[in-house]
Amino acid sequence: MNKSHNVFESNSVFRQFEEYVHRQIIALKPEEIQIFSEDLVLENYSIIIRPDKELLSIIEKHIAELRIIDPKQFYYPLEQLHLTILGNIAISVDESKLVAIIEQIKKQYNFEFLLKGFGSNMHTASIFAYPQFALHDLREQLRKELNVSGDYTNPFFKGFEYTGWINFIRYKQIPSLKLIEKLRNIMAEEIGIMKSTQIELYRSSSKTFNPEHAKLLQSFNL
Repeated sequence: MNKSHNVFESNSVFRQFEEYVHRQIIALKPEEIQIFSEDLVLENYSIIIRPDKELLSIIEKHIAELRIIDPKQFYYPLEQLHLTILGNIAISVDESKLVAIIEQIKKQYNFEFLLKGFGSNMHTASIFAYPQFALHDLREQLRKELNVSGDYTNPFFKGFEYTGWINFIRYKQIPSLKLIEKLRNIMAEEIGIMKSTQIELYRSSSKTFNPEHAKLLQSFNL
């Protein structure tokens, strides 16, 4: 068992989160899906990282298989796939302050994730990412320094605060049961280790990071 699996197996929050998303996709019914009709949101800053080419190649194969099953959904172009470290940061936050804070935190964390499992809620299908570092602490540090509030306040389950995810499908219509079943079949599949080489700061008004509405402000080498 490698280090990444040791971290996953020994972390009760990760195991509980995985159980939660497994229950979610198992229980999901096509008629419960909420149709994706509006990509635009209030403009905000987002701090993101991206999978490398090797991982993108694996993800691309899965997307191709799913697209054959149900071609009428919105499948993210590879260049729009990303993992959000912290999003929905108000535009009122000073950009230069954001840059300075990212320069600081990039030296403190290793930004390594285990990509493991596919799932879906009523809005989107995702790949789940389990950090090999204290992602929750990083998010709390960012919020404190930026004076912004947390995104996940639901006391029932706060696992999303401790994990990452990569959205890759938005539902443009009710999905076929075959698509949901395929996602169930790969809900525990491991993709690999994501070792980020860059952090990116974006200003965006797009849920899917459509390049027409998402502007890269700065990249930070790790």
